[in-house]
Amino acid sequence: MGTHNSLEMDTIVRPKTRERGICFLHLPKTAGSFVGACFEKRYGAENCALWIEGHLVKSIQDGRGDPVVADFISAHASFHTLSIAGARQRFDLFTILRDPVDRIVSHMNWMDRYNQKAPWQKLSSPAKAHMTLVDQLKQADCHDLRSMRQFFHLDDLTKAQFLLNMQTGMIMDCVRKDILSIVSLSRLPAEAIRKRLRKFRFVGLVDEFKDHFVDQTGMDPGDLGESVNKTHQGRFSRTPELERFCRPYVVADERLLSICKSERAKGNLSDLVIA
Repeated sequence: MGTHNSLEMDTIVRPKTRERGICFLHLPKTAGSFVGACFEKRYGAENCALWIEGHLVKSIQDGRGDPVVADFISAHASFHTLSIAGARQRFDLFTILRDPVDRIVSHMNWMDRYNQKAPWQKLSSPAKAHMTLVDQLKQADCHDLRSMRQFFHLDDLTKAQFLLNMQTGMIMDCVRKDILSIVSLSRLPAEAIRKRLRKFRFVGLVDEFKDHFVDQTGMDPGDLGESVNKTHQGRFSRTPELERFCRPYVVADERLLSICKSERAKGNLSDLVIA
């Protein structure tokens, strides 16, 4: 990760008005935009910093960076990256999980926007390394067994990074540029996952977060809006054909979700203090 040993960690992120801020490890396609909007409504947009992953990574690599000062921060960043940035010292950490198959379908639709010229937003060109996946999605049909068998053949690093146990990978800090590290996530000891989850103040599904947020703040649930943007649905859906061949991609994430539910039931995960 570069020269982070020389970096003064508490200069990267620090709370603005609270003694301890709130840090959201934003796993892609888990309704993270909704979560960010909830905190902007609660704290004010001026006290929130969203999508700061690029700033964190660059600051860590350079060994210096302008501080992010906000009561709520969110980033598509791994537990390891947030730790190096000093978030754990001054922020309470939480994350949102999603049914792994639903998350894969959502990510497939998100990437397929480049093939559909989606009208709801202007799209920058995909990274060159992502084009193989985009091209494969263009030919894929989630209602066809042969097509799904071919698509879920693990032949591309980007496919592994985006679709293969992504939630476990970001929480457990696998090396995202090493396909063997990603594949080995399904062999992680359950106790290692439990130990990591206990470092979070809250881990749960988006509906559980929404209920907790309303209980903590007293806000009207109707003021929070929908947790999933329906306009972003696309060609792919959760068909029997897709489920059959994506199952090897979600083994670790399904176990992560099961362990999370067990830990919450046992009271081993603290509640996030929002109000």
